[in-house]
Amino acid sequence: MGDGKIEDLIKAKTSQAVLSGRDALEIDLWASTAASKKIQPLDVLVDTTSTVQNINSTTYSWWAAQSIASGSFAARGLADMRNLRDTIIRQGQMGAPAPDLVITTQLISELYEQSQATGIRYAAREEADGTFSGLKFSTAKMVFDTNCITGRLYMLSREALQLVVHSEAEWTIGEFKEPVDQDMRSAKVIWMGQLVVTNRRRLGRLTAVTA
Repeated sequence: MGDGKIEDLIKAKTSQAVLSGRDALEIDLWASTAASKKIQPLDVLVDTTSTVQNINSTTYSWWAAQSIASGSFAARGLADMRNLRDTIIRQGQMGAPAPDLVITTQLISELYEQSQATGIRYAAREEADGTFSGLKFSTAKMVFDTNCITGRLYMLSREALQLVVHSEAEWTIGEFKEPVDQDMRSAKVIWMGQLVVTNRRRLGRLTAVTA
């Protein structure tokens, strides 16, 4: 149907390739162990025993993240969240900034939202909304991720954790080439980057959280 339709197909296929790459990156982010040529998993960075950036946190305790073994959210969830937040703030001579992002599972997010139900206010008679437009814990935005490890809640700080991306390889589309034995052309979608931490003590997690 002409070169225009071929161009539309290329754009669609390119967009699909980028979305697939982002999905793969998301899965790698929640892996339990670090793999070669993969992004550093969040659970490895926010840990108390692993080796990150060639520093062993078992040997050097100042390089360990904060981790609290929790339990029933109804019984101790909010108390453990406050404890984790304050433990992170205590790091450093002058204290550390409070976490600005909380990532957890859908279940824990819903349990937290339910615990805040008394804060809902009904302002209009014409409509009622039994939920919040967004969730926060202290100054941190709270979100859930479908790939987050079951029973985990992470408190993160953008000052201590950064996603570094190569300026020339941020979902860059390579040159289209035709194989010698096929009537087709293909190109690589290139992404280069790494999740790096500058201060693991300012990161924290709750483990074994249940309903």
